[in-house]
Amino acid sequence: MHLFQLITTCFVILVTSFSSLLAQTGIPFTDVSAASGLNVVHEDSAGRGLPFGTATVWMDYDRDGDLDLFMSTRSGPNKFFVNQGNATFLEDAQTVKLDFRGDSGGASAADFNNDGWIDLLVTNADSADILYKNINGMYFQNITSSAGFSQTETQKGSSASWGDYDNDGFLDLYIANHKSIYGANSNTDDFLYLNNGNETFTDVTYLLGSFINGYGFIGGWTDYDNDGDLDIFLINDCTSIGGFALNVPTRVFRNDGGTDPLNWNFTEVSAAVGANHCRNGMGLATGDYNRDGWLDYFYTNIGPCILLKNQGGNFTDVTTAAGVGSQQSSIYTWGASFFDYDLDGWLDLYVSAGQLNPPPAIQKNMLYRNDGNGTTFTDISVASNMDDPRKSRSASTADYDGDGDLDIFSVNYGDTCVLYRNDLNNGKHYLIVDLQGTTSNRDGIGSRLKATTPDGLFQIFETRSGSNLGAGDDLAAHFGLDTNTVVTELEIKWPSGTVQRLFNVPVDQRLSVVEPATAPLPIEVINFKAEAVACQALLKWASPAGAANALSITIERSADGEVFEGIGEVAVASSPDWNSYEFLDKDPLPGKAIYRLRANEAGGEFSYSGFIQFQSPCEEALDVTLYPNPTNGRFHIRLDLPQDDHLEVHLYDVMGHPVSILVDNIFPQGRHELAVDQALQNGMYLVKIALGEKMITKKLVVKD
Repeated sequence: MHLFQLITTCFVILVTSFSSLLAQTGIPFTDVSAASGLNVVHEDSAGRGLPFGTATVWMDYDRDGDLDLFMSTRSGPNKFFVNQGNATFLEDAQTVKLDFRGDSGGASAADFNNDGWIDLLVTNADSADILYKNINGMYFQNITSSAGFSQTETQKGSSASWGDYDNDGFLDLYIANHKSIYGANSNTDDFLYLNNGNETFTDVTYLLGSFINGYGFIGGWTDYDNDGDLDIFLINDCTSIGGFALNVPTRVFRNDGGTDPLNWNFTEVSAAVGANHCRNGMGLATGDYNRDGWLDYFYTNIGPCILLKNQGGNFTDVTTAAGVGSQQSSIYTWGASFFDYDLDGWLDLYVSAGQLNPPPAIQKNMLYRNDGNGTTFTDISVASNMDDPRKSRSASTADYDGDGDLDIFSVNYGDTCVLYRNDLNNGKHYLIVDLQGTTSNRDGIGSRLKATTPDGLFQIFETRSGSNLGAGDDLAAHFGLDTNTVVTELEIKWPSGTVQRLFNVPVDQRLSVVEPATAPLPIEVINFKAEAVACQALLKWASPAGAANALSITIERSADGEVFEGIGEVAVASSPDWNSYEFLDKDPLPGKAIYRLRANEAGGEFSYSGFIQFQSPCEEALDVTLYPNPTNGRFHIRLDLPQDDHLEVHLYDVMGHPVSILVDNIFPQGRHELAVDQALQNGMYLVKIALGEKMITKKLVVKD
């Protein structure tokens, strides 16, 4: 090939690849700052202290159904933009009494007193942090003094985060502080406040020991280990910069519970779980980017950022492999957000960047599109026109215009801020869920939502207040659903422990869900039993007409009485008398199985029957051993086959979804050793072995 032909071919390939990428992404975001009334200039520190500290928080302060926006400044009055309901905003901080003039930094919104009106916490550097109580959607009242917060603290508050660590229904507060920039105070401790439930707080920072004396940027509440309570993921500014010795790494405080909130148990486990990095950590993004049911964490840095993949409560740094750590050593990144901008069901990543002080080179924001393979991202910053070169510090996401996709408000330090309206319009579906707690905190913060779709996949979302860096996204759960036209099951695990399920939820709506006020009542059931039919289990029971007004009855099965899976569903009979039911479990667990019934009622409520046990009569039909178990994905299956027959070995995940077929062939009588090598995520799997009509299921644990 001639040189000219080679150059021409390469150019065509490059243009074709770029065109293909553009076709996938489009130009999704439009700068509508001027048209919306949000082309506001952030007022910087006027030479006081290091040039960082911004807040942007979405909140519906007046409950009119439109999202309003708070923005802090460092020298002028703070800003509050009231949504006019027509995609425009009016700045009205003075009327709502949020026009504090000082050196403000982070902010976080939540209904801390459960009165139905969302409140606001603003951190400051030249004065005490301020707690604003929302007075019936009319204005905000400064109740800092009566609430029991420090009135003298002048550290540089970076972020504030709300979370209920003792699950008593009232939100507690973590405030992350960076270096003190006024006076001689060099203490940089963060603060943990317990909500007393009467609009006062108690300083319980001592519960975290001596681990909170770093230069904190964000202490995010999150359930990293899936045990049902909120832990703290603290991002610190570590290493040395500007002559300061910053040597406190990332911290992870595992919530180990207790009976007295004043003597609660937190354990610092960052080293044990693989998260104790010493970087210039700043912003934190939280989300299950690979859709495995475990929350992952991305945080920003000076130089390459860090993506920590959660593998069952332990973390692996996958930054390079994922393609999100290409930042140069001179690049300062600040805020970060996981969000699904294109509604394809996979979380994308937005990163705010900008130099600290001149003269470093221009540093541009980044948008990474999730490739949908559970592993990698593609940088589409340029193609999507999201590479703003100004000094961005933080951003927050919300569907401010009510069209179902997420928009972004980005704060540029000392410069004009930007509202990016999402205009992708690719025909994909969504579901937005607003929570209202009853036993749990009013906002449902700390709830875990799981949306399962007809394609057999699921997504999780953790409701949180205080994310990114000094910023607050809309509290609602947002699910991109790709081409799915229904959510087959929406499961909500509330902080109170209540589990609520809604079935066949229509898409393309903003749905409000109220936590059931009481625990599910038992189904009225008689003669619930299981009989052996060959190697199968025939379940029988009787219930009164309507079965407690249920729409259907789900049969659930468990090997240990703790983790249950749905294995089938029957319709409720309409006879006015007692009705008899049967269900055949064609593939029962080997050995002992535990069954229960769940009545699915209108409005997503449900009720349970008691348990029954079933001992499989065929558990000795096959002699099977898995070893090693736990395994890293390489293991052996040892079988003693009683006769020649067709052997099938299938691998399933713990939810019953097929992973792979390991064996499907004729095998002779006798002992066999089958070697298996599978690339598997950490977690629990089921290996189902069938020889003719005989079947056995074994648990397999995968752990690196």
